[in-house]
Amino acid sequence: MSHPEMMVSSQLLDEFKTCTRLQYSGKLNIKSSKGNKWVFYYRLGRIVWATGGTHPFRRWRRHMTQHCPDIDIDNMQLNSTEISISNDYWDYRLLEILHEKQKIKREYINSVVERTIAELLFDLAQQAHFNQIQCDRSADVILEAPMSFTSADMSLKFMEDSWKNWSEAGLANFSPDLAPILRRAEQLQQW
Repeated sequence: MSHPEMMVSSQLLDEFKTCTRLQYSGKLNIKSSKGNKWVFYYRLGRIVWATGGTHPFRRWRRHMTQHCPDIDIDNMQLNSTEISISNDYWDYRLLEILHEKQKIKREYINSVVERTIAELLFDLAQQAHFNQIQCDRSADVILEAPMSFTSADMSLKFMEDSWKNWSEAGLANFSPDLAPILRRAEQLQQW
């Protein structure tokens, strides 16, 4: 089922709620008028994974370092039959492989999944505030054995609260994905 349309943020929230209500299984593809893309994977109306946005590899690496410090990301060895980086959900597949090899516990996976979803929802809220959003559902990829189920309602509530706090702090025009540039590093070192 596909129904592309341009959305404002309330319509986008309604789309997430519809996926939950319909107990949808598949992908919710979202694209901004600026060309940014996100994919939310649903299983029986619950978000099980999300990817896309700015710097997906950096985000995955950061979450792994925070929540799975025992995993040596720099020395991971995988063969091409285990994973395809061209796959839309390569980051999720890496979590699956690490779990199958008993290198990562389910509670760590849950932390990575929940934080990733929350971060992408916040990013999406910020983009939807300034850009038009196009959305469509596609059942061409269904994650059959999800490692974590996240309540879409709780995630959306967290996103709305986070966006409200961010906006009220006067930061609506600033993305948390941005990084400062040190123009005079020597002066900073003198402190």
